[in-house]
Amino acid sequence: MWQENGEGGNWQLNFRRNLREWEMTMFEDLISKIEVSTLVEEDDTWIWRWSKKARFTVKSMFKHLVNEKLERLGNRVVFPSSLVWDTALPMNIKLFFWTIFLGRTLTRQTLVHRGLAISTAYPLCNLLPETVNHLFLHCPLVLELWDWPHKRGNDLMMKVWMYLPYASAWVIRKHRNGRVFDDKVPHVSKMIMEIKALTWYWCSNWSGRSRFKFRDLIVNWDDVLSGSVVGTLAATGIV
Repeated sequence: MWQENGEGGNWQLNFRRNLREWEMTMFEDLISKIEVSTLVEEDDTWIWRWSKKARFTVKSMFKHLVNEKLERLGNRVVFPSSLVWDTALPMNIKLFFWTIFLGRTLTRQTLVHRGLAISTAYPLCNLLPETVNHLFLHCPLVLELWDWPHKRGNDLMMKVWMYLPYASAWVIRKHRNGRVFDDKVPHVSKMIMEIKALTWYWCSNWSGRSRFKFRDLIVNWDDVLSGSVVGTLAATGIV
């Protein structure tokens, strides 16, 4: 509370327990802010300092937290939130990739570190320990799924490429679990087909998908990725 003295007064804050070391920094920051405050006889009002209209909004709070974190981290890598939360993907897919970017995906190596007595070998190849990078990128079988041609092309190609990395990782995880829990042998051809189907399904929220057919992804996959496939309406001059 505020205590008056001959020189004006000061803040005397009492806590029910001793502050921890990391809390002392926060406490000192709090004191430095309230010491410059001036008490007046007028009625108290709420003012939100991080908004131009002095009113609280979730958007202004989010921006403040992001800016505060950037200042604290400096040049360190910041979590790529836009790659997760700004995508038009189902929520379970977003949460899945959130754990990937944070390095919290439950791999065999992670489970061993937690005390589980299992082999760390990646079940799709049994060559190296199952880490996040090996699970989704470096396994010889998985590498075949990432061998896509990439060129500049039409809007279908752009949409497919937008979802392709997410669909590939999701299908890889699915077949990895199938190998672990159901002893199913993964086949690259089947995994590629599922990636195509999932990519097409996620494109359903795009109005331009009606100009194309799922058969384009099945039969003309390389042409789709290179931007060579033209929609049926565009081909007839109707856009």
